[in-house]
Amino acid sequence: MDVDEAALATARVFDSIDAARVEPEAALKVSALVDYRAKEIGQLVNLVELELGAPVPPPDEIGTLKRLRKLGLSAPMEVVPPWLFELPELRELDLSNASFDSLPEELGRLQHLRSLRVASSELTRLPEALGDLADLRTLTIDAGQLRELPASIGKLGRLRRLTVEHNRLARLGPELGALPNLGELHLPRNELSELPAEIGDLARLRVLRLEKNRLTRLPPELGRLSKLEVLHLDENQLTELPVELTELRALRELAVGDNQLRTVPEGLADLPLQILRLNDNQLTSLPEALGKLTGLRLLVVQGNRIPDGLAALKKKLKKATLHAGKNPLTKQERAALRAVRGVYL
Repeated sequence: MDVDEAALATARVFDSIDAARVEPEAALKVSALVDYRAKEIGQLVNLVELELGAPVPPPDEIGTLKRLRKLGLSAPMEVVPPWLFELPELRELDLSNASFDSLPEELGRLQHLRSLRVASSELTRLPEALGDLADLRTLTIDAGQLRELPASIGKLGRLRRLTVEHNRLARLGPELGALPNLGELHLPRNELSELPAEIGDLARLRVLRLEKNRLTRLPPELGRLSKLEVLHLDENQLTELPVELTELRALRELAVGDNQLRTVPEGLADLPLQILRLNDNQLTSLPEALGKLTGLRLLVVQGNRIPDGLAALKKKLKKATLHAGKNPLTKQERAALRAVRGVYL
């Protein structure tokens, strides 16, 4: 049976296998919590989308559902089920609540896969065959033990979003720069101490999140990301920002709180910033030029060492909300700030 796209878009989502078995011809989508009786799912031969949560490993009968395009499994899995790679039409795959330590090379057989998410607490390795997934658009690796990405990731020419969050990623290879369509790169809560220069080759990158790593410096090549709109660098070990950051002419949001910054580049005033987070650093002043950021909506400088100058800056930044608490403000400065709307001390 060919799947009618319009019918699929409006198809009922059955919330139990038993309910779907009553109308097997109409059962295109199932989202259910199941137990050992889930073996009966093999009877639902028309199934296209399946999301299962279970306290036991998923049943092998899922491997007989050859029309599946979307599969989400939240279940104990110490190994990746081998039947998974016998589902030729799979477009979306989500494996969570697992404990396997690697994905097999057979992953490369899922040639239609567009979205892959894996959350396995013991995951330490991705296969080189990952690079064979030529149609992959989104890759997410959550809450594992991954320390590096396979070199073959540079072959994923259609990848648009890459997320490796809450892992142990310690290095990024130069092949990362070979992803021409990557628009979002999310790498928070890892162990990165540096970035490769090739990150500057990501010509379409719009969002870069690197908070909660161990970065001590940023490569100047970061300034070549002409389309970058969002840059998050909170909770690293940065002592300075490269002047090349002032070349990010599309940047709307910059977050560098919880670092060790003593100064910020004056050229930030030439960017279209709407949000600027500089909290919990070692700043003793801000460049007067930041008063040119007339489109700024939020300025966070709390937890620094700034005694004065903020009231004068706030008068220029009429649209911005200012968070300035936990600074050693002079009495005169504190009084001036209290007289201005949109200030939180």
